[in-house]
Amino acid sequence: MSNHSWLPARLVGALALTGLLTTSFGFQSGGVVQRRGPSPYQMDQKDPAHHPKVYRIPLRGQMGTDINSAAYRNVIADVKTKQPDLIVFVLNAADIDSNEHLPNIDPEEFAKFDADDMRNLINAFKTEIGDIPAVVWVQDSVGFASLLAFAWPDLYMAPNARLYGLNNVFNMSTWTPDFEWHRKLYAAWESIAVGFFEAGGYPKALARGMIEAKHKLSVSWRGRELIWQEDDQGTYVVDDSTRSVAGFNAKIAEDLMLSKGTVEDLDDLLFALGYREWDRSLVDGNQDGARLTDDYIKRWRAAYERSLTSWDTYVREMGWASGDDALVHLGKARRALEEIKEAMERFPAVELRWMARRQPPRARLKDIEDLLEEVRGQIRQIEERRRGNRGTGGGGGGLGGGRGRGLGR
Repeated sequence: MSNHSWLPARLVGALALTGLLTTSFGFQSGGVVQRRGPSPYQMDQKDPAHHPKVYRIPLRGQMGTDINSAAYRNVIADVKTKQPDLIVFVLNAADIDSNEHLPNIDPEEFAKFDADDMRNLINAFKTEIGDIPAVVWVQDSVGFASLLAFAWPDLYMAPNARLYGLNNVFNMSTWTPDFEWHRKLYAAWESIAVGFFEAGGYPKALARGMIEAKHKLSVSWRGRELIWQEDDQGTYVVDDSTRSVAGFNAKIAEDLMLSKGTVEDLDDLLFALGYREWDRSLVDGNQDGARLTDDYIKRWRAAYERSLTSWDTYVREMGWASGDDALVHLGKARRALEEIKEAMERFPAVELRWMARRQPPRARLKDIEDLLEEVRGQIRQIEERRRGNRGTGGGGGGLGGGRGRGLGR
């Protein structure tokens, strides 16, 4: 019997899309690859005197849109071409800005977590360019972005960086009022999130303490070894609250050996790794991942804004699609929908943002395709009617009124 037999069949496909049907978040069941890459430290290199060529890969902005697997395809290809000696993942993604008492919150900019896509992204990094030493430098991380930070074992932080937990994992399972459903969905989400920590070699107790408020977190020492505990009985209590998840600033993260060090800039980071000199050519020339990721973010966001304008055009033209000019306006409405469809197909982030809009219309690619087919059907009806009228000597051929429908969600 399938271990997913408790799920209604109608939900199996939908939940699979978000990774909820993954039985394990390890490498056995399509989870995050857990192999450790080569050491980034100077003392471990074959030629310690070599000045490493550094390549930055920013992970910045909104999870799911700015940060997704599609956004980094060109980056990975570029790394393969330029073959740097060291990759620095620069993480800067937070659901809440640094003014935590009066946060600047835009709900549309909250992280959009797609478990399958995030695993695909990490796996692509670890399998396709995992033979290159890599290190994570956290500039700020609040929410789901912290999963990315812990997917690698060598982590450094900026002086003012936050490394905060993921209350949203719990929230993702609260859409159902049924307790048993909630329990099982939460367990699935927690397993997914824990897998990112395990990929970087971090203990499950730490992961659980950063995922859900009910888990307390403390740490004890056995010699130089840290023992993480899901309680408040350790030598050092990280979080004794049941109302919020655990989080770390740079100093505490370094004291507890989560962070290997606190660094101001790339020079500091390279020095901490043991390199007094390094090859700056890709960084100074802006010929690394920073240029490519900035370009991707600008392009998808511009495409999204254009798609909203196209929607307004569709609504306007459908309102005018009547009488003798119906075909002209339907043609413009069709082109507007085709522009939205093209944007969604080219940038998955555009479709995700449309699905998460605070106000209607909200739409998937399939919804736009359905509307497009309706408009094309109306165009065909008018053209067939006009051909029939020409054959019989009749006139006319317009519509009595616009027949477009809204998305209504």
